[in-house]
Amino acid sequence: MVTTNEEAEESWLSAEAVIQSFLDAVATRSTELPSGVEVGEACLWLLVLLAADPNGDGQRLSGELLECPAAVSLLALEFRVKSFLQAALAELERQARPADPTQSDFDLF
Repeated sequence: MVTTNEEAEESWLSAEAVIQSFLDAVATRSTELPSGVEVGEACLWLLVLLAADPNGDGQRLSGELLECPAAVSLLALEFRVKSFLQAALAELERQARPADPTQSDFDLF
């Protein structure tokens, strides 16, 4: 369980590193891929830490990765993993940005 900002940051960086190592291994055609379970768990961590599914595919993608029987199947998921990571990073940036106090949904008239 993540209880501090430091633990959340450590969990995020660890999950991001697993996903990035998968993407790097695929890009270089390396046989040193993390397992589907590792990548699936990393995606789940990002979902939990964001408290959101930034591209609407994260939960399904995580499930498929956790059940992925072979590296060949993992390779087929590369584009979705990459899209998920990009969406997660964009959502993290959006959440980290302070709210603009000059923009409000409140309209008196």
